Amino acid sequence: KTNIHIVAGDLIFDPNRITFMTLHFDVANHLHKDREAFKLTNIYGNPARERFLTIYTKHQCSSVRNSFHELLRDSVIGDDTSTLSDFIYDCSNRFRRAGGNSDLGHPVRTRLAILHRFAYENPHLLDWAEEEDESLSTPSAEDAKDSPIGEPLKKKRKRGQGGRTTKGEDFWSKVEMWFEARQKQWGDSWGTPGWTAYVCLTVWLHIKLT
Repeated sequence: KTNIHIVAGDLIFDPNRITFMTLHFDVANHLHKDREAFKLTNIYGNPARERFLTIYTKHQCSSVRNSFHELLRDSVIGDDTSTLSDFIYDCSNRFRRAGGNSDLGHPVRTRLAILHRFAYENPHLLDWAEEEDESLSTPSAEDAKDSPIGEPLKKKRKRGQGGRTTKGEDFWSKVEMWFEARQKQWGDSWGTPGWTAYVCLTVWLHIKLT
């Protein structure tokens, strides 16, 4: 359980990550690649166990994504908002395997500054939780019995219709759309003139607002 959560945290903290809704695929690939180190060799080749691992990985990635979302929300809304440096430290402390640090280099600072600004400029999105994935329901009794991970997942209670968000309208989906549009406009590297100008303005705005 802990290993999957740690891997998901490390990957969502990756300064090059601008896709979030498919985090579970990258975590699954990482687990498979290092299956011996994670002591998961008894899972692969067993369909029931593989299915349980897939479900559990998606659940853990959703949890990490929601935790990051909440950290962003709390950093820009309410009585305990954060400076950019504090936000970087809080993110690294919560998600980075090596622990908290506010001085992690330009790529880390750049992406987190962009996310912080996006949250600040789009407060209407911060209460939009991602749509519940029906595949995160409780595995079958056979899957649970075969699972080496632990207790079966409990099926989440569905929200009322008024509390659900249309697929693609949740916070992280909107973040992905924003990054995709900016990449088409400015390119893939943080060092292009478009990204450089945007990041410089973002950092200046953070300084001005704090």
